[in-house]
Amino acid sequence: MEFGPTLTALLSGDALTFDEAAEQMRRIADSELSEAQVGALLTALRSRPCAAEELAGFASVLRQRSLSLDLATPGLVDTCGTGGG
Repeated sequence: MEFGPTLTALLSGDALTFDEAAEQMRRIADSELSEAQVGALLTALRSRPCAAEELAGFASVLRQRSLSLDLATPGLVDTCGTGGG
């Protein structure tokens, strides 16, 4: 789905499907959207409750693009904890 219709749908209160959300996250990750477009998309998303399908679509792209970490690497140190005990 192109950006214009996506933004219009969001501003009308419609939720994105899993595939539509994934496509927009892919476009963000690939730097295909301008900063203004990303800002407009995030503002439109923030203006209403997030739908589960949207969240799942966004997360799927981020998980696909995440890097695996070899935890058996000697000298590996965790420098970012949650603060929990």
